[in-house]
Amino acid sequence: MIDYKSKDLNLALRKIGLKKDDNIFCHSNLGFFGRMKDINNKNELCKIFYKNIFEIIGVKGNLIVPTFSYSYFKNENYIINSTKSDMGIFSEWIRKNKKSVRSNDPNFSISCIGPEKIYFTKNSKNDTYADDNFFGKFHKKNGKILNFNFPGSTIIHYYEKKLAVSYRYNKKFYGTTESKKQIWNVFSKKIS
Repeated sequence: MIDYKSKDLNLALRKIGLKKDDNIFCHSNLGFFGRMKDINNKNELCKIFYKNIFEIIGVKGNLIVPTFSYSYFKNENYIINSTKSDMGIFSEWIRKNKKSVRSNDPNFSISCIGPEKIYFTKNSKNDTYADDNFFGKFHKKNGKILNFNFPGSTIIHYYEKKLAVSYRYNKKFYGTTESKKQIWNVFSKKIS
C-alpha cells in the first residue's frame, strides 16, 4: 500500500509555508514516514525529499540538517568529514552530499547545503549554543523548523540558554577533533 506520492509531499511543504529563499532546519525520521510511490530504497527516498525541498526554497535557500554524532559524549575522536551522523538516513545522506559542508561541533554538528553553508557551519566558539554559532545564527536569520515524523527541535536548548533556565548549566566536554584535544561547552540538563 502506498501512503503518498512526491507531488503530495510538494503540496504539503507549500501548505505549511515553505517559501523561496527560506533557511530550513530539518530533523527527520523518514524510515517511519510511510511508503512513497515508486521509491524502492532509502537513497531514492532522500533524493525525492531533497528535490522537493529545493524545488520550493530555490538556489538562494539553505537546507540544514542535524548531523549530531555525540562524539565527545562517547569519548570518540570527531572527524568532521567522516564521522557518521546519528540522526537518521536523511541527515547522513545530506552529510555525504558533495554540496554539503559540516560544522566542527563534535557533539551537535550540522550540515548545510545552500549559498550560506559556510556562514551556518562556521563556529566562532567551542560552545554549542553560543550566539555566534549555528543556533544563534539560525535564530538571527529567522529560519524555519521543518520536521518529518520528529517531535521538537534541538534549537529549544538555545532558547533555554538565552532565558538562563535553572534546570540547565554550561558543562564542559573534553575530547579530540581531528586528533586535536579540545573542550566544548554544552548547555546541559542538570541531573539530580
